[in-house]
This record gives sequence, C-alpha cells and structure tokens, in this order.
Amino acid sequence: MSEQMRCFFWTLVIAISVNCLFSFKVKAQSDEKLDSLLLCLPNAKADSNAVLLYFKIGELYEKSDLTKAKEYYNKARMLCDKIGYSRGYFTFAVNYSYVLDIEGQHDSAIIVNQKALELAETEKNRKQIAVALGGLGKSYTYKSQYETALDYYQKALPYVEEANDKALQAKFNDILQCLYYYLKQHDRAIAYGEKAVAILKDKPNSQEYGNALMNLSVSYLHRKPSLPEKALEGQLEVLRIAKLNGNLKMQASSLNNIADCYLSLKKPEDARNYHEKGLELGKRMNSVRTIYISSMGLGYYEMQKNSFDRAETYFSEALAIAQKHKMLKQEKDCVMAFVDLSLARNDYVAYKRYERSLDSLSNIVLNETIQKALLELETKYEAEKKDSRIVALERERKLVYWLSGSGILIFILLVTLLFFRNRIIKHQKIIAEHQVVQLKQEKQLIASQSILEGETAERSRLARDLHDGLGGMLSVVRLNLKGIRTGAFIEDEDVSRYGKALSMLDDSIKELRRVAHHMMPESLLRYGLKASLTDFCNDIPSVQFHYFGNDNRLDCPLEILIYRSAHELVNNALRHAEATHINLQLVQEDDRVSLTVQDDGIGFDPDTTPKGMGLDSVNNRVASFDGKMSIYSSPGNGTEINIEFQLKRKL
Repeated sequence: MSEQMRCFFWTLVIAISVNCLFSFKVKAQSDEKLDSLLLCLPNAKADSNAVLLYFKIGELYEKSDLTKAKEYYNKARMLCDKIGYSRGYFTFAVNYSYVLDIEGQHDSAIIVNQKALELAETEKNRKQIAVALGGLGKSYTYKSQYETALDYYQKALPYVEEANDKALQAKFNDILQCLYYYLKQHDRAIAYGEKAVAILKDKPNSQEYGNALMNLSVSYLHRKPSLPEKALEGQLEVLRIAKLNGNLKMQASSLNNIADCYLSLKKPEDARNYHEKGLELGKRMNSVRTIYISSMGLGYYEMQKNSFDRAETYFSEALAIAQKHKMLKQEKDCVMAFVDLSLARNDYVAYKRYERSLDSLSNIVLNETIQKALLELETKYEAEKKDSRIVALERERKLVYWLSGSGILIFILLVTLLFFRNRIIKHQKIIAEHQVVQLKQEKQLIASQSILEGETAERSRLARDLHDGLGGMLSVVRLNLKGIRTGAFIEDEDVSRYGKALSMLDDSIKELRRVAHHMMPESLLRYGLKASLTDFCNDIPSVQFHYFGNDNRLDCPLEILIYRSAHELVNNALRHAEATHINLQLVQEDDRVSLTVQDDGIGFDPDTTPKGMGLDSVNNRVASFDGKMSIYSSPGNGTEINIEFQLKRKL
C-alpha cells in the first residue's frame, strides 16, 4: 500500500482520537426527559439553576437538531452575562464550540474558545485554561493546521498533568502522538504514544486503551527504521479489544492496519486476507472510508499477482467512492494506481491519459497544501505579533506603574506618618468589635444547632416510643378485642358498635404509624433525601417532586434539616395558601444544594405580611447551617421559596 494511503488512514485515526478527547459531555437520550425539562423552563428563576437547565436542554438537542442546541446554548450564555455567572461561560464555550466544529465552522469555534481562554487567564482558573487551550487545538486540528494545534496542546499539557486526571492525561498524550506523526516526527510521536498506553495499562480491555494502542502501532510501522513486528502485535491486540467491545469502526481500522503490517513483513497473502475481511466489514457498516482503503489494498495485491482485471475492478470501486465524496487526495491516489496499472499492462495510451489526470490533481492538491501552509504561517505570525505587542504593552504598563507608584508611595508615607497612631487605635477598635460580633454569632450558631440536635433526638425517641410502645399496646388491645368476640356472646345491636370500634382502632394504629414515620422517616436515615422526599410527595396528590444532580449523601443533620424544611413549607402551602398544585425541586451539586417549593396559591406580600412561626422556624434553622432562604410572592400569583446551602468539599 502506498504512503499516501497510509497517511489517509491516519486521518481516520486522529479524527477518532480528537473526538474521544472532546466527548466528555454527558448526553441524555430520552425524549421524555427533554419534554420534562422544557416544562420546567417557564417556572425557572433567572439564576445559575436556569443556566444549567438551558445547557441540559441544549445537550439533548445535539443528537437531533444542532440549530436548537445552539439556540439554548446562546440563551444560557446571555443569562450568564446578565447575572454575572462567569463559570457558566466556560461550559458554554465547550458545548457551543463542539457544535460549531461538527458543522465545520472551525473559525467561529476558535473565536469562542479564544474568549474563554482570555476569561480563564483573567480569573487564573487553571482547569479552564487547559480546557480552552485544548478546544483551540482541536479546532486547528480539524483545519489541518497541525503545528498551531500542537502549540496549543503543548501549552495545555502542564495544566492537565497538574489536575492529576489520568484519563485526560492519556488522551492529551495520544493527541500529541497523532500531531507529531503528521509532522513526520515519528520518534516523538512514539514517546507520547507509549506514555498514553502506559497510563491506560490498568484498563487493557477499554476502548480508550485500544485507540491509544492503535495509534502507537501505526507510529511503530512508519518510523525509520520500521518496527513491523511490534506494530503487528499491537494491532492484533486492538482487534481483540474491538471485538470484545463490539466496536465495528475500531475493528475495521485494525483489520486494514494488520494488512499493512503484513505487507511490511512481506507476507502479501496474509495482507490480502485481512483486507478482504476489512472490505466485507466496511460494506456491512456502509463505511466508505473502510471500503476505500480495503479496495485499494486488494487492488495493489491483484496487480502484483498480474490479475490486472481484478485490480482494475478494485481501483475503480475506490475511485468511484473518492469522486462521489469529493475526497481529492484519495482521488489522486486512485489515479496514481491506474497509472501503475497501465504501465503493468503496457497500455501507454491509458498511461498518458491517467498521467495527465494525475498532473492536474497533483497541482490542485499542491495548491491546497500551500494555502494551508500559508494560512498556518499567517496564524502563527499573528499569534507571535500579538504576544510581542502584549509583552511591549506590559513593559510600558510596568514602567508607568512604577513611576506613578513611587510618587503615590511618597505621598502615602507622609500621610501615614501623620495619622499612624490614630489609624492603629481605630483598627484595634474595629477588630475588637468584630470579635464581639463573631463571638455572638458563634454562640447563637452553637445554640441553634444544639436545639436542632436535641429536637432531632427527641423526634427520634418519640417516633420509636409511638411506634414500638403505644403502637404495640394498641395492637395488643385489638388482638384482645378480637379474642373477646370469639369467646363471648354479643347482642345484635352491639355487633355494629363493636365493628365500628375495631375500625376506629385500626385507623388509630395507622394514624399513629403515619405520625411516627413523619417525625423521623426511616427512608431518610437509610436512603437519603431523594428517597424520603419521593415517599413524602407520593402521599400528597397535588405535590410533584423533581430531582436534579448527583446522589451523594449529605451530613445527617443537614439532610434532616432539608427534609423538615420541605415538610413545613409544603404543609404551609396546603394549609394557608389554598394551593392546588405544588412543585418541590431539589438540586444537588458537588458544592451546593438547593431546595425550591413553588405553589399556585393565593400568595402574599413578603415585605408587609408578618411571617408565621413556621416560616420563622425554617429561616432560623437554615441560618444555623449558614444557609440562605429567599421568598418570592405577591397576592394572587402564588409563592416560591428557595433554600440554598454551600457545601464544603471533602478532601
């Protein structure tokens, strides 16, 4: 197989690797989930939760409607600008540039990621700097500007290694391997490829390991001197992984790679066997690229065997694919194959015809290559010019700051000498007052938490006493009454009263168990907030419960506080607001948890209407855990109450 064909196959490999790196977004598949999220939009408050909602809707649209996906990503960005939520812009940049690259709008994707990089550098957010640099490298890779892409990935690599994310480190090293291969620096490509494979060694059956090993094996095959034995060993392992995971694309690529290895080992029969398998799988998958590569390989095999008609059939099939799908470089390779075939047949008329076509295609391809090289040089020149301008401005700014700072410093020293003592006294007074306030707050916090802990313990004790004590006694009374009925004669007029008494006793037992359960639900202690709130809302037809985020357990006191708050707020809406529909929403993320209760009741004016004991109690409990409670209501427009806690990350 020709070197041009090998380079074409490598295009497939790097495309797979780039997509692996930037497919770390979780995409939902359910239309029902999309409908559910769209229904939540009208009631969503304009805050960071609404931003996340827009992003989730956009991700769901990515599979079916890219225009809609971009529309919701733009809504998320505009809301981020409105509320000053800079972290949301980073998510927007990843999602929006991903769609732009799919659509082939790589220059627009570069602009989006460049803005994200500037923002990340301003905020000194090292993780987002790495993501933005990787996004820029990805877009330039799609544009075939490999040296520019390499610069961005090299800049991002230290940030990735600093994050200690092994999977991400492996993907970045694999991408660098591919880029160095394109630049024909095979030894450096192998160094990065071996590093990627070593990182993924503990997952020998994963598709990520298979992709990295496939790329490394191709690098082994094309270095000078070549290492076909190592390449073949790696490609056979890739084929095993592909079959194990049911990955047909990887399987087709490995089949053609194995054939390439056997050609280098001068085993054409084995190469033909694997090309035939690749062609069969490519037709089954309807993969035009796999069919092209396999057909070209089989054509060269048949030509070497002097089976010129069969070779022409394979080359014609490959040429038809290249022309149909406007694969210019591959069309040039096909015409070159026909030139070789014409010479082998001694058909000089055909040879001249194909040679003229080859010259024309070569000029077109050369012009494209020159244009890409010029564009990459222009890009690098602009980047270097921008860096030089930034350095010059930075030096000038430092000089101005130094001169201005010197004058200001002298003035400040004079003023400080005059008022030094007075400032110290005031400062000490402020510190003392602050310490007094802090001590009062800490004392109040300890008192509030002690009350809550005592209340929780007392509720648990009462729940146990009611369920195990009084509940057990009532059950014994019921059994004794039924026993009396069995062994005693009851007048007919007393039978109805006796049955009614038993029924009331059964209802009392059920009510007692219900009260004991709500005082301290077992599902809260065993399974957490999501399960307990689901049980609570299922018992009330007018209440709908929505849960977003992760399922991590919170500290027990905080879970009990959130559950009690939800219980109190829902009961308030039912008793006082005359609500017919209540929406209870819990959002749990790594660094915060948010509880929202919305109703369609009569509403009230929070500024003029005194809060009841229930709301005051909830507010005090929330404050004791450094939480924040917000009330949004007006007469006739229902009520929304939001409670939010910031969580401390556990190391």
